[in-house]
Amino acid sequence: MKRVLIIAFCLSIYLSASGQLADNDPVYRELKKADSLLFDEGFNHCRLDIMQSIMHPDLQFIHDQNGIQNRSEFFRNFEESICSNPGAKPIRKLVKGSLKVYPLMNEGKIYGAIQTGIHEFYIAEPGKDLRYTGSAKFIHNWLLVNGNWQLYRAYSYDHGHQAKYPPRFEDNYPFPLFDKDPEIELLLKNLKIPSLSIGFINNRILKQIRAFGEQKPGVPVAWNSIYKVASLTKPITALIVLKLVEKGEWSLDEPLSEYYIEPELKKSPYLQKLTTRNVLSQQSGLPNWRYLRKDRKLVFEYEPGTKFQYSGEGFEYLRKAMEKKLGKSLEEIADEVLFGPLGMQDTHYY
Repeated sequence: MKRVLIIAFCLSIYLSASGQLADNDPVYRELKKADSLLFDEGFNHCRLDIMQSIMHPDLQFIHDQNGIQNRSEFFRNFEESICSNPGAKPIRKLVKGSLKVYPLMNEGKIYGAIQTGIHEFYIAEPGKDLRYTGSAKFIHNWLLVNGNWQLYRAYSYDHGHQAKYPPRFEDNYPFPLFDKDPEIELLLKNLKIPSLSIGFINNRILKQIRAFGEQKPGVPVAWNSIYKVASLTKPITALIVLKLVEKGEWSLDEPLSEYYIEPELKKSPYLQKLTTRNVLSQQSGLPNWRYLRKDRKLVFEYEPGTKFQYSGEGFEYLRKAMEKKLGKSLEEIADEVLFGPLGMQDTHYY
């Protein structure tokens, strides 16, 4: 174990001090091809002849769970565990963008290279889609022997099972954007938070989703579990209203009383001054919620348009006026002008 740690430590010093090769560098391309031969042909298709041709006689394969193997031990275990069952064949795939190559130099000449990357593991079964089983990182030490690249040392470590999500939520960021899953799960447990979903948006496109915790005891939260977002509906409602204004179907400055009058406000002198513009800018004059008042009544607490005050009642008033004029529920309006066009199939008012 000490030997492994010393080698890994030396490698880490080298990787931190040396320059990474660009992906258009000839050495980078050669080693990417070697990696493809090693895994795409050798590992995935059990082409032992190809693997044997690019593995150094003094190969050491160092695994964080299965110990250290020399060349003969590696091939014996490979045939027994990787190539013995065609009905459930293990497959490795390189995570796009994870491959890095660092040259090893001696007197200005390249004699080898360090290659790092991430692999995902799958099981191939006849007539079925590949079944994801986990992932791991690797470090390969390649040597240039008589003009040919040979794998001299291989480290396979940090094996784990990362949750897989639908393809449109995987942008192949190397290694997952959210790479602290156990820590996040523990944090949620300690803070007694039932669940958490995180979305990563890049250039206006939702690229990744990660979901942690449970939606109810014993039922893990899913990537498409629906959350109650409370007052985050307000900016969505504002956008829906502005879409209607853009289409000429709604006015920002028309009194809402033209379409709806709240019974408790029908005698107020401010009734005609309540407009959509006042509601959207949180200047409706209404309380946040009537039940929060001591008298539990809906009243204008100041003249609309003269003062800022956050109000859920204002948005409710606007909803009722919109539904009255358009003859549709807010849910239907939202689906027509916003959720539908954007393909937001799991977003709803209720």
